[in-house]
Amino acid sequence: MLAGNELGYQTYGIEISEQPYLYCKNDLKLNVDHVDFFKMDENKKFDIITMWDVLEHIDKADDFIDKCAKLNKPGSYLVLQVPQIDSYFAKRHKDKWKMMGLDHVNYFSKKTITQLLSAHGYEVQTIKSSFEIKLFIMYTILPLIKRLKAKKKISQREANYSINQAERQQYFNKFTSRPMWQLKIFVFFHNILYNFLSFLNIGEEMIVVAKKVA
Repeated sequence: MLAGNELGYQTYGIEISEQPYLYCKNDLKLNVDHVDFFKMDENKKFDIITMWDVLEHIDKADDFIDKCAKLNKPGSYLVLQVPQIDSYFAKRHKDKWKMMGLDHVNYFSKKTITQLLSAHGYEVQTIKSSFEIKLFIMYTILPLIKRLKAKKKISQREANYSINQAERQQYFNKFTSRPMWQLKIFVFFHNILYNFLSFLNIGEEMIVVAKKVA
């Protein structure tokens, strides 16, 4: 939303968790409400609705997309990101895949997310495999450093199991407090790798762009 504001869009958002809501409202000064999405006034209509890593947490994904369809204008767009269950990494790691978790109640493949959206009047325009930069730092870079620092060789799996979520978040906070010029160099090379792997259809999540046609 902050990026949207900076690009000249009129933005509106919903956040059900209290602390993120207060951060958005008080610190970022964003137009955010602390309400149930299903109770939103359907007279509100939007050109673009975005959901970043939301749908996998929703028990009633079908009802959720139906609500989005009622809020989207004809010809408008729904853009979402979800873990990709048919990705290379999901197939390789199976039940050890880092996207597996008790807070994830839905998993989508390219086929099933297309079916879900089509059932509610959307036409999928683009599906792009993706890596979230925060997860890349916490789940790839940190375990790599941990293995390199270890006196004895340990496997990727052992390195991942020995790191708790608090330690991952602490490392991410430390990593992103580096000087801006270092972060820009990291993002530059990350984007090259990101786009190359996405071109090869290799990623852990997928970004889906769908147009409301019915």
